[in-house]
Amino acid sequence: MAASGHRTVSLAEEPARDAMPAQRGRGGGRKARKGRHGGAFGNAAPPRPEPKPADGAAGDGGSQPQGLSANVQGMRFMQSAREEEQRKKQEQDQLRHLEDMQWIVPGFEEEVKEAEQSQEPEKKKAAQPAVLLHRRSYKGFNPVVEQCMKEQLKQQAAAARAAEELEEAEALQGMKRRRKGQQ
Repeated sequence: MAASGHRTVSLAEEPARDAMPAQRGRGGGRKARKGRHGGAFGNAAPPRPEPKPADGAAGDGGSQPQGLSANVQGMRFMQSAREEEQRKKQEQDQLRHLEDMQWIVPGFEEEVKEAEQSQEPEKKKAAQPAVLLHRRSYKGFNPVVEQCMKEQLKQQAAAARAAEELEEAEALQGMKRRRKGQQ
C-alpha cells in the first residue's frame, strides 16, 4: 500500500462492468436486457484518430480547398467561381498590358492601334447581359409570360451566334494580317 492511504487496484481486482445486469428503469424492458448498446458496454469501438491536415493545407493560398471531390468541383457554383477568378486574372493581365503600352516608341503607332482594336470586341462580348431565366409562370399558366421568355431566349441565341461569327471573322482577319506580314 502507498503511504498516502490510497490503494491501487489492478484490473483483475476491479469488478467487471460487463457482468452487471442491465438496470430496469423507465423504458428498460426487453431491449435493455438484450443489449441496447450493441453488446456489452466495454466492447465499444476505439475512437478513430482525427485526420491530420496535409502540410501547408491550411492557409496555403490555393484557389480551391485540397480535399474537394470532382463532383463538388463540378457543381455550378464552383464552376462559376472558377470562371470568375479566371476572368479577374485576364482583366488584370489586360491592365498590365495597357500599362506597358502607355509608352509608345515612334514608328509603332500602327501596332498600338491594332492592339486597341483587338481589345474593343472583347469588351463588347463581355458586356452582353445573360438571359435571366426565372420561373415566372408555372406549367404554362401565364401564356404571355411564357411567350416573352421564348422571345428572350431567341434573342439571346441570336446575339450569341452573332458574337461567335464576329469572333471567327476577327480570327480570320488576324490570320490574314499575319500572312501579309510574313510575305
